[in-house]
Amino acid sequence: MRQSEASHYGLQALKRSLFHFVLGKGVSAAAAFAVLIVTIRQLTTAEFAVYTSMHAMVLMVGLLSSFGTNAVLMRFLPELRSAGNVRAMYHLLFYGITARGLSYAVIALLLFAFAGPICAALNLDQWLGVVRWYCLVGFLRINGTFVGGALESLLWQRETQYSAALSGLCKLAIVGIVVWLGGMDLRALVAIEIVTELLLLGLLLGAAVRKWRRDEERNLGDQDVLKTNRQRFNRFAFWNYVQNLTSVGYGSAPNRLFATYFLPREMVAIFGVIDRFVDYIRRYEPLRIFVGLVRPVFNSRFSQGRDFARIVAKANFLFRVNLLVLVAPMVILAVCGGELFDWLTAGKYMGIAPLFLAFYTTAIIASADSILDILVKVV
Repeated sequence: MRQSEASHYGLQALKRSLFHFVLGKGVSAAAAFAVLIVTIRQLTTAEFAVYTSMHAMVLMVGLLSSFGTNAVLMRFLPELRSAGNVRAMYHLLFYGITARGLSYAVIALLLFAFAGPICAALNLDQWLGVVRWYCLVGFLRINGTFVGGALESLLWQRETQYSAALSGLCKLAIVGIVVWLGGMDLRALVAIEIVTELLLLGLLLGAAVRKWRRDEERNLGDQDVLKTNRQRFNRFAFWNYVQNLTSVGYGSAPNRLFATYFLPREMVAIFGVIDRFVDYIRRYEPLRIFVGLVRPVFNSRFSQGRDFARIVAKANFLFRVNLLVLVAPMVILAVCGGELFDWLTAGKYMGIAPLFLAFYTTAIIASADSILDILVKVV
């Protein structure tokens, strides 16, 4: 007998998803940290400063070109699935992927075309060719992140996390080979990221198509629900995009671009190293690392029972756990943070521990945004 749609987010499905999630995320996190350390050690301060600026530019362009598409899929794919509108769910998934790809493609082409004046404004004139190639990295990464998030919202953790883990391991292996051959520089790193981001996007898209073809229930439900709820989707996308625009002026990416414009190259590199470490911690903090499980479950259960008080109680518990996990490492970093960072950076960025602790404190305070964002988008 087929599993009912109401049990799609049940305990058994969550257990299976949790196993794949933890295993895949663990491998991805370890590979990402290893690549980060190798990158910091191998690139010169000037190259790392440029890499920091390009990475921030891609994130900003990705935010400005989202137009709320990300939020619509994360919010309504679980709702459609739990309601049994599987056909509409797949249409929304593939329409959303196409729309997101086209919107960022246009922005990436504009960024490529106007890379000259942008590089001049950010003091990156000598790296114009690298910046233009990094537009392709941005296109692949933004779309890969978007597709991965959409698949996570359907609790397809095995396909999502193992694709990311395989891509991360391939990136680490290629980086290791290039370092062993003695040819690691910024241009080589950009080329490696093009290959690995293309691999990740291909794996995720292939997984989505395979899930669709193997789903015996893919034609169930009323596809017209997308038309009847079009205004609801558009309204949600608009207000979510407005909410995102209010945060454009602060955060990791705009801070790095601000530093690029006003600070000397050496200071940009120092800020970039600290920011990348903090960003890594924020990326793998409990609330964010489990958002792929928490968000779809919250969305699905709220759409069925409308019991917001129960959702808030669960959110409060998750926030307390998240806060405890983040605060604990501060004791260790306060005692031996200097020696730890000197070893991690091979002595290239000595004395950054106090600055890191200051930024880490702000990251802990900002961690409340993660759970608040989920609750706001649920309703």
